[in-house]
Amino acid sequence: GSGRGIAAAMDVATAGVLLRQESHRPSDAAGLLERVNATLHRDLHEERHVCALLAVLDADSGELTVCGAGELSLFLFRARTAAAEQVILSGIPLGQEATDEFGAALDTRTFQLGDGDRVLLSNGGAELLENETGARLGTERWVEMVERCCRSQAGPFVSQLRRHVQRWLGRTRVCEDVVVVSLHCECTPTRARPAQPTSENVGV
Repeated sequence: GSGRGIAAAMDVATAGVLLRQESHRPSDAAGLLERVNATLHRDLHEERHVCALLAVLDADSGELTVCGAGELSLFLFRARTAAAEQVILSGIPLGQEATDEFGAALDTRTFQLGDGDRVLLSNGGAELLENETGARLGTERWVEMVERCCRSQAGPFVSQLRRHVQRWLGRTRVCEDVVVVSLHCECTPTRARPAQPTSENVGV
């Protein structure tokens, strides 16, 4: 959400409730975010907004659709090439405007997930972490850490990643949460079977 503190946390919590409520109605990702945006724009104070990334996975085909409202990014790790791809989304944030063009201003992408592929979502705080020497973790080092763990299942993956981050931090204690959501895809000849997404605070 815009800003920090209690007000921003309440904005994010409100958006989360609305997303859960609207998810029960048939819709594509953009349509769902459009309905949430209409309510938030009416209820949020002026100049406040919420960034949101909505991911919809078709478990039968392995097709993943992501829709971004705001400046957001995710990492896609391909098992076949062992390479990481950063996907940057640049849609309009929730609550900022309520126009007929809102849906068209969202950034929607579709990806085909294969066996062993992983999608990593985070709140963006990892790259900004600083250790006891004052060095910043940065995107390159963060991706290297993820690549070391990316062949593990979702739960072990996040736990291993947390240990790598803590080892790099040393004695530094961080005040900001770094939340990571990992989705690991396992395929059979007829069905893509993603592991249960796992989220965890990895920066403490």
